[in-house]
Amino acid sequence: MGKLEPKRLIGLILILAASAFLIAATWLAPAVNRSQCVGCGDCAAICPTGSITIVRGKAVIDDASCIRCDNCVRACPYNAINGKDRKY
Repeated sequence: MGKLEPKRLIGLILILAASAFLIAATWLAPAVNRSQCVGCGDCAAICPTGSITIVRGKAVIDDASCIRCDNCVRACPYNAINGKDRKY
């Protein structure tokens, strides 16, 4: 296998970085099923970025600051949060 020229290597790295960014940007944040949420706050307590607040007795997730770790999905004792680890 031959050497990669520096310009080609940089181009390949940029393509991989852009692909990873697009995948992360399209990965949806968890969603709250408001009819199941009782506003207990377990999800907000475990959120590492503070992206979840309780508003009028229901959890609200800020999509912009959510890092999609799904800790809230696993923490919810009422199965009220839908994410990659759990579907409604």
